[in-house]
Amino acid sequence: MKKVLISVALMSLLVFPLLAKGGSEEVSQNGPVTINHWYWVPNADIEKYTKMIDEFNSSHPEVKVVWENVPQKDVRTKFITAYQVGEGPDTFAMSQNWVPEFAAMNMLEPLDAYVDKWPGEKEIFGNLWESAEIGGKKYGMPWKLLVTYMY
Repeated sequence: MKKVLISVALMSLLVFPLLAKGGSEEVSQNGPVTINHWYWVPNADIEKYTKMIDEFNSSHPEVKVVWENVPQKDVRTKFITAYQVGEGPDTFAMSQNWVPEFAAMNMLEPLDAYVDKWPGEKEIFGNLWESAEIGGKKYGMPWKLLVTYMY
């Protein structure tokens, strides 16, 4: 079963430039590296998310991101089931409260080796990194911050 690199729901597409950098040798011989990415996006955001991925793919010819919009009600079950049969995505976005569970199931690949080489690491507040750390290892990357509130 392959481990996946995750992006915690607060955490997502910033991982692609890191992967692209690591896969450049493969690109020259075999074409672009394909990254299968799963993420639930509400209908209102599908166009924006598709545009963001298209822009990334256009500006990074060495990488091709293929996105599957997984229905919210099925996302957790689909991730776990896919991992168990060895057919999961390369990356996915998820709720940060799933990180400990998925890490304990050995589903996640630590990102420390990539993050340590990324010049933008220091631009992200340290406490945001902590939200995806287990045992001192980073299993996700901050992407956006959602603030929940009630009037």
